[in-house]
Amino acid sequence: MKTKLIALIGLMLFCRLPAFSQGQNNIWTMGVGLGLDFNTPGPVLYPNSIKSREGCASVCDYAGNLLFYCDGNRVFDRTHTVMPNGSGLLGDVSTTQGVAIAKIKGTDSLYYLFTLSLEGAPGNLYYSVIDLRLNGGLGDVDMPNKNIFIQTYLSEKMIIAGDCRQQWLLLHDRERPRFYAYGLGSGTKRLPLPVTSFVGAARVDKWIYMFGELKIAPDQKTLAMATSHSEGVELFDFDNSTGLVSNYRLLDTNLKRAQAYGLEFSPDNTKLYAGSLAGPHNGLYQYDLSAGSPALITASRHTLYSGYVSGMRLGPDQKVYVILYGIPQNFSRINAPNLKGALCNFEKDFLPSSFANTEICLGFGNKFVLPTDTIRSTSIESICSDDLLRLSGSGYKAYYWDDGSRDSVKLIPGTSGVFTLHSVSGCDVRVDRFEVAAHPRKFEVTKRERVLCTPEFMSLSARPGADSVRWSDGSRSPELTVAAAGKYWVTSYNICSIGIDTFVVRSKPLAKDLVIKDTNVCFRDSVRLSAPIGFTSFAWSGGSVQKDTIVRSPGKFIVVARHDTACSAVSFVYNLSLQKPIYALKDTTSCSQDSLTLDARVEDMDATYEWSTGERTPRIRVAPPATRFILVRTGHCTLLDTIEVAHLPSGLDLGPDQIVCQGERITLRSNISGYQYLWSTGASAAAIEVSESGTYVVKAYNDSCSSSARVYVNFVNCVQCAAIPNAFTPNQDGINDLFKPVLNCPVLQYELSVRNRWGQVLFSTESPNEGWDGSSKGLPLEGNVYYYLLKVKFMAQEEQEELYKGDVTLIR
Repeated sequence: MKTKLIALIGLMLFCRLPAFSQGQNNIWTMGVGLGLDFNTPGPVLYPNSIKSREGCASVCDYAGNLLFYCDGNRVFDRTHTVMPNGSGLLGDVSTTQGVAIAKIKGTDSLYYLFTLSLEGAPGNLYYSVIDLRLNGGLGDVDMPNKNIFIQTYLSEKMIIAGDCRQQWLLLHDRERPRFYAYGLGSGTKRLPLPVTSFVGAARVDKWIYMFGELKIAPDQKTLAMATSHSEGVELFDFDNSTGLVSNYRLLDTNLKRAQAYGLEFSPDNTKLYAGSLAGPHNGLYQYDLSAGSPALITASRHTLYSGYVSGMRLGPDQKVYVILYGIPQNFSRINAPNLKGALCNFEKDFLPSSFANTEICLGFGNKFVLPTDTIRSTSIESICSDDLLRLSGSGYKAYYWDDGSRDSVKLIPGTSGVFTLHSVSGCDVRVDRFEVAAHPRKFEVTKRERVLCTPEFMSLSARPGADSVRWSDGSRSPELTVAAAGKYWVTSYNICSIGIDTFVVRSKPLAKDLVIKDTNVCFRDSVRLSAPIGFTSFAWSGGSVQKDTIVRSPGKFIVVARHDTACSAVSFVYNLSLQKPIYALKDTTSCSQDSLTLDARVEDMDATYEWSTGERTPRIRVAPPATRFILVRTGHCTLLDTIEVAHLPSGLDLGPDQIVCQGERITLRSNISGYQYLWSTGASAAAIEVSESGTYVVKAYNDSCSSSARVYVNFVNCVQCAAIPNAFTPNQDGINDLFKPVLNCPVLQYELSVRNRWGQVLFSTESPNEGWDGSSKGLPLEGNVYYYLLKVKFMAQEEQEELYKGDVTLIR
């Protein structure tokens, strides 16, 4: 027979739960053969078959099991195999947000797969339909609905906005300030005409909106857009009920022409994180959106990292993951993105990409919009190890267990574990968590003997943790009090076990005795009194039931010591009198190397002294640092004490003066420990962080002595003054037509020359504003490798001439 106990721990009806309670975004695929798996704490690296520089997307089921993923050209099933009709998609592997996935509402197995292409006509949008019922349940492209053309001339920005009730495919025009929102309806494979919002800066340029991410806040009310070749980052309001975009705000012109790329919001919608790939302001920045106006938001900017930053994405664990573009290829993250400034805890390179032949590239891919949790509960289930437990859900259209099974009913053998069921009907989701505890089936019989010391009574106890008990007299209390000899038994019942315990009680008269123990002790603050050995229980007059007790004043103290098996009890009486104690000698400190006198004298003229040096006088001379031991005896009181003699060590040092790059921080630390400290900054720790030039002084001291040291720290500008391209294309299209070094510092002296492989000078100039157009004596040269020599003195380094040489490729 199966016994089942269900305790409902928590039930929340019709409340919106956090999105990370579900697993549809638990596996990310990106780059070349790489991904992240959030189904385990960490997350951990997840190898796969994808090959994408930017645009990618993946989707899992409710339990976090991978369903399929896409890189713009191919769609892969959960076994990392290209679906039978999954190749030849008209997307592009190098499109910022080139792939998006959305479930077709009202269906259980149909998904939209949107792709953006830059080949042929610029910015073409297509969609295909994925049917997970095809290919034996692994899924395939629904052939009548593959590569359906929707729109052209779009930028590389595409996201799914909204929630399960209303979803939108949100895109942006490539050249004009214009948003397009396609409503994703229920049960249809065709898209309606888009809702168009004419909003943004009044600028028209073919590159202005091309690259960079478009992101929406978790509350679906605020949009952020990175415009790589425009003013930087732009903010908008979004109306999820209509799909309209409004209220354009320009954020932080500091990112102008910095190729702003990655964006992400904090989970609480109050912070925006932005990153840029190039320019003088490349880096990772935090903005406080709760500051108010765009000017105040811009003023709240906090730099988390200086360097190349590409894609970002909010993870299921509510941390923001960041790609630092370049080498090494590692993952970084922001661990507390809701917190302001450095408290957000940016963790650089927390997870190295250790798999061979993989690459992270630029972006993490688009997220999947999650359904809405409506009910969430936890049940405690108990089962015997030889039974089956039936767990089930009802009243919903589809069921998803954490092991991937799709039945509404699951039979659990007699084993412990945790099982999670997602029950789904459209946008309504119930999440049930079953905590199953399996118990072995047991039947045990014991016999125990007890001795009752009459005329007293004793308590007999049933097995601890029993669900119910029954004694031989019919009582059901966990304990039975008896006052006579006899046989008593109790039956203890648990879920899967029965125990019968029999107690045979014998009686014996209790013998009592009295012992007086007068004593003198050497008393300071307290004295420990101990009862004699050979007894099993104790009761002191002060209430203690331990063998020992602590007393803090003289007087009479009584302990009744019992030996229950022998039925004997002895009352021990302690009449406690005290002698004057000898107090410990104080440690001392010397601030010099001179010797000093240690004095251990006490008032008792009969006291004796013995130092560790062998001397027996009450005073001796010692030179620090030194440690001496002394034993003083007087009457019943003795004292074994250690007198520490020390001095403040010399040699306090902060190290040599330092030169540090501006924007960095260094730690100054005392080289001696165990003292109090006072810095010229007012700090009192052993170490401080500094970020400004100046002389820093620290004082180390104790009650008697002090020492000080100083160091000078100079923060200098470490900006790379010259950056030289390695290729150019003089085809008169206005882009990269000249070979010319990029100078980031003021120039005092400049000389640039270009030669062919035989050393012939083809071009030379002393003007930093003049570049080589790929010709010699007015005639264009063929595409090839040429060699340059740059000699330059910068104003910041006027005493030093910098020499740069290398090769540049002319491309025709």
